[in-house]
Amino acid sequence: MPDGSSVRNPFQLPKMPPEPCPPLRPWEWDIHLEYYVAVDKTEAAFADFERQTRSPESLTAHGRLVVVLGGEGCGKTSLINRCIASTQKNLKAVGVASIIVDLTVEAKNNQSIAERMRHVCDSLIDQLDVDQRLDKEILEELRRKESPEKAYSYLSMVLKRIAATDDADLAVIVLLPPSDDLAEEVVKYSDLVRPRLLFFAESSYLAANRGWQAKLTRSGPAPPIVLTVGILDPRDGYVFARERLSRHHGKIPMLREDAMNELQDKKPDLAIGQVQRLLFEVYEGVLQQEQPVEEVTMTHITDHILQAWH
Repeated sequence: MPDGSSVRNPFQLPKMPPEPCPPLRPWEWDIHLEYYVAVDKTEAAFADFERQTRSPESLTAHGRLVVVLGGEGCGKTSLINRCIASTQKNLKAVGVASIIVDLTVEAKNNQSIAERMRHVCDSLIDQLDVDQRLDKEILEELRRKESPEKAYSYLSMVLKRIAATDDADLAVIVLLPPSDDLAEEVVKYSDLVRPRLLFFAESSYLAANRGWQAKLTRSGPAPPIVLTVGILDPRDGYVFARERLSRHHGKIPMLREDAMNELQDKKPDLAIGQVQRLLFEVYEGVLQQEQPVEEVTMTHITDHILQAWH
C-alpha cells in the first residue's frame, strides 16, 4: 500500500523491537497477556500449571522447579513467561514481591554441567546485586560459597529470615538458560529447590532422554512441574492469525482462511513460531507494496517462500 512503511506489522508485538517471533513477556509488559492464543496445547499446559500452583503459600514454603518441553518454535519460552507472570500475580496477592532473574542468555554449552551451574549461580548473584533489594553483606557471603548448592541454600535461608523479621517478603524466580544436554542438569536443579526459590527451565531435547523424569526429586512436598507443548493442530494456524489480526488497530489486509488451511495441509508439522515468523515476513512485504492489497492469499505466502529460498 502507498503508506505501507508507516503501518505497523500486525504480527509485531507491542513494546518489542521489530523481530519476526520474539517470545511474549507478560511479566515485563502486561499488554502481552492479551496476545496469547489458545493453540499448540499451550492453553492446556498453562491450565495445568495454574492447577498445580493454586496455593501461592506453597510456592514460598517449598519453592518449585518448572520444566517446559517441546520442539523448536513450539512456544516454550512464551509459556514459561506466562507462568511466571501468573506466579508473580499470585505471590503479590499474598504480599510477596518477586525478584525475576532472567538468565536465558547465560548459556555456556561448551562447559561441563558443574561449570555451567556455577556460571549461572554467579550470574544470579550479579543480577541480585543490580536489583539492590538484598544487602551487600548478603551478596558477598553468597559469592564466598564454594558451591551453587550452598549458595542457593543460604539465599533461601536469607529470604525466609527477611520474611520473618522485615516488612519485605521476597521470592526469587530464576529463568535458567537452555542447554543442549539438559536432562542431568534439570535433575540437579530439582535437588536445589528451596523455600522462596523457583526455577524455570525449557528444553527441546529432553524427550530423547528417557527416564530422566523418574530421577527428579519427588520425595518433597512440592514435586517438579513438567509441561509439554507441540506442533499446531489442523486449522490452528488460521486461529492464531485471526486472533493476532483482531488485536491490530488500523486498516490492514486480512488473511484468507483457506490460505492458512492449505499451508497446514501441505506442511502439517508447523509450529507456532514458524507461523509467526512466516506471517510477520509476508505482511512486511505486503505492507510495502505500492498497490493496496485487499487480502493476503496463498499466492502471497507462496511468493514469499520462493523469494526466501533465493
